[in-house]
Amino acid sequence: LIVLFIITCLIYSYLYDATFLKLYLLVVGGYYLIQLPIGCNRYNRKRRKMMIGSWSEPNDPQIYLPLDIDLTNAKSYLEKKNETCPNKLTITHLVGKIIGIAMKNEKGMNGKIRLGNYVPHKNVNVSFLIALDEGRDLATCVINNIERKSLSEISQELNLGALSVRSHKDIKHKKRTLGAVILPTFLIGPIQEIIGYVSQRLGWPIPPVGMDRYAFGSCLVTNVGSMGYKTVLAPFTPFTNVCLLFSIGAIHKKAMAVGDEVLVRDVVTITITADHRFADGASASHIY
Repeated sequence: LIVLFIITCLIYSYLYDATFLKLYLLVVGGYYLIQLPIGCNRYNRKRRKMMIGSWSEPNDPQIYLPLDIDLTNAKSYLEKKNETCPNKLTITHLVGKIIGIAMKNEKGMNGKIRLGNYVPHKNVNVSFLIALDEGRDLATCVINNIERKSLSEISQELNLGALSVRSHKDIKHKKRTLGAVILPTFLIGPIQEIIGYVSQRLGWPIPPVGMDRYAFGSCLVTNVGSMGYKTVLAPFTPFTNVCLLFSIGAIHKKAMAVGDEVLVRDVVTITITADHRFADGASASHIY
């Protein structure tokens, strides 16, 4: 509402009376003037501004569900598939495929909240987070209908998506992050909230800001293991409006009970961040 009020006043000022426009420019100019001593440094780049503008004090109903998975069978399976697959298959691709199948079978966690009501998605589209510029920025690559695709197809699409954003050829990503460069922090959050609601909840594309219909898919997947972390309790980014976030940790060795023996196995910890408005213990156990 605040953003709509500001936009309405700016349009009125442009058409009829420039008083409000001058006042707005004075406030924004004053804001940047105050920020000059502390804001213009390497710690306040566009991603940091988006982070500050997106979150308020913690008050979201997030559930964290860590799960240790024995990779003995999964590694053998991937090694066999990689013998004939033209694209290298990894744990990330396998986890994405499994997530797609699980969410297809659990329609109560594959949807969005629209106007106060839960509405299921028709398809399972999984969004993978991609780090670029040595972690200074994040982009997404959405694999549509992931449960219907082979591991090779998932790997190929993800590789092409990562190559596009890391080579700075992804026009949509540039449009999405432009606001973090030109807008003050106090406007980033409300604008992102409106854009996220229109795109992700109502399902309306917004081409001028690079947002497709359901731009962040059904859920998010991030591989924090690439940074060496075994377990991460990742928070939701509010404007993505997804109900599940899967964090894949680094592969590590751990003693596990196998039958009546204690064996050292290669293990990966996958932590699910779930929105309690969508999931409770019973529904989350179906994803597990």
